[in-house]
Amino acid sequence: MLSISHLLSHKRQNKIMRLFVSHTVQSDLIQHAIEGYPNEICGLLVGHGNHILQIIPTENGAPDKQSAFIIPVSALNVHIPKLRAEGLDLIGFYHSHPNSVPIPSETDIQELDNGLNLPHVLVGITPSYAEIKAWMIKNRRVDPIEWIIGDEFLSEPITPQSSPQYYAFILGIVVSLILFFIIALTLLPPAPELP
Repeated sequence: MLSISHLLSHKRQNKIMRLFVSHTVQSDLIQHAIEGYPNEICGLLVGHGNHILQIIPTENGAPDKQSAFIIPVSALNVHIPKLRAEGLDLIGFYHSHPNSVPIPSETDIQELDNGLNLPHVLVGITPSYAEIKAWMIKNRRVDPIEWIIGDEFLSEPITPQSSPQYYAFILGIVVSLILFFIIALTLLPPAPELP
């Protein structure tokens, strides 16, 4: 069995202060919270960088599911290798607060300040209302993360080109320009003779 630190060996160096999510993914998150109500639900946020492309609901392993959550290590052992094989990253985690606001509780702050440096999304859920907020919890400090919703974020972010790709692109442009000028010169009518 793999350890959590091995599974999450890619430490985040930069702070994520924004998370981008589509309307569909947000609806999936709320639907999971509704289906689990009145229990707390939990799961994984998956995508690239700060773009959440999907959620993976996990079992809540807490003994008292109405007031606590635990994402089992076995769920991480199953899902994270699959994500990596699909070229996706674990962006963060989520859980719900039934009949409460989506603000980290004192227990959340203690449990989620675990050195992983991953965002945590909370869903405040009642029978008639849902609210979502994202947080970064580090060294007992709780910082809000902007939750940006829009379907234009469905596409994956453009990955930077490697040096060979860049040089091939430039070479293609140069060859295209040379061919353009050669063809243009061959199509010119002959110059008139001078008297």
